[in-house]
Amino acid sequence: MLRAVVVLCAALVLATGCSLAEAQDKPDLTTLSLTELMALDVIAINVLGTHLHPAGQWMIGYEAMFENMDGNRDRTRRLSRSRVLDAYNTAPTDMTMQTHMVTVMYAPTNTLTLMGMLPYIRKSMNHVMRDGTRFKERTEGLGDVEAHALYTLFSTKGLQHRLLLNGGVSFPTGSIDKKDFGPDRSMGENRLEYPMQLGSGTYGLMPGLTYLGQTDELAWGTEFIPTVRLGRNQHDYRLGNRYRWSGWGALKLTEWLSLSGRVDAQRWDNI
Repeated sequence: MLRAVVVLCAALVLATGCSLAEAQDKPDLTTLSLTELMALDVIAINVLGTHLHPAGQWMIGYEAMFENMDGNRDRTRRLSRSRVLDAYNTAPTDMTMQTHMVTVMYAPTNTLTLMGMLPYIRKSMNHVMRDGTRFKERTEGLGDVEAHALYTLFSTKGLQHRLLLNGGVSFPTGSIDKKDFGPDRSMGENRLEYPMQLGSGTYGLMPGLTYLGQTDELAWGTEFIPTVRLGRNQHDYRLGNRYRWSGWGALKLTEWLSLSGRVDAQRWDNI
């Protein structure tokens, strides 16, 4: 399976006012220029543990992610379409997924930030049968809602080094009963396969740790956040646990330009 991902992200920050004496630790973001705002690294794309805020601050974020997947694999080995059709009557050829994520964050204290994430998902998958017949399945709707808490375990003066504790819970709000027509519409709709469903059908725990480092010109960090599925859903299956590690770095070139890179590794257990 080849995967291409494009992420677009925007955030609206609502900050409380602060005195000049507090400005270094709790900046009033409503008074900053665009250059100053970006320098604070208010939101980092697809890195959960960097979203920290000073006490009393709210943030509303929107993220759009587009994924395109092509081909099939057995573990790390690529499978040809004919090989899949030797074993099954139908083979998926490609799949696209759009995720629109709304995030709301609030910091009751300087060391604790709370976050809720609401995803809306659209999926489509193309198939081919042994006789050459092609058809497409589609589904869309609300995914699994997540709630997170980020707590600062340790930080040095000036925030050059920080260690954060992540705690999250996913709720089974996404449907696992979605149906669509197959190649023969006279057969009616059937419940779609696992990848086309919108949720897991079970609760999940997401504990993790994040390390952040920063100087005037450099920023770096690493994060480990697993997703542990609890129990089985109403159809008597459970999605596999997922273990995700990320490492990243950024270099400030000018006041308006920086370079950054991220490595992301994931392990998915079997369903």
